[in-house]
Amino acid sequence: MRLITNEHIFHEFIPFDEKNFDPNGDVTEHPQVLTVGEVEEGKDYAILISTSAGAWRYLMGDTIRFTDKKRGEIVITAVPSII
Repeated sequence: MRLITNEHIFHEFIPFDEKNFDPNGDVTEHPQVLTVGEVEEGKDYAILISTSAGAWRYLMGDTIRFTDKKRGEIVITAVPSII
């Protein structure tokens, strides 16, 4: 799947790890948030989106992994366990 970045949607990514999520899968108080230029291939991320229609830093609830960062190719991943 390819991440669409030119349709008035701003994407941010939270590394899905024990630093940013508690054992229940809830976001910690001050998570590390990355732009698309800062992500790494092969790591799981939760997605935040902001849109011109009014969504502001909406946490999608899915996790993704970049398979080809340069081409914006991603796969939706099963939520891995933090514990």
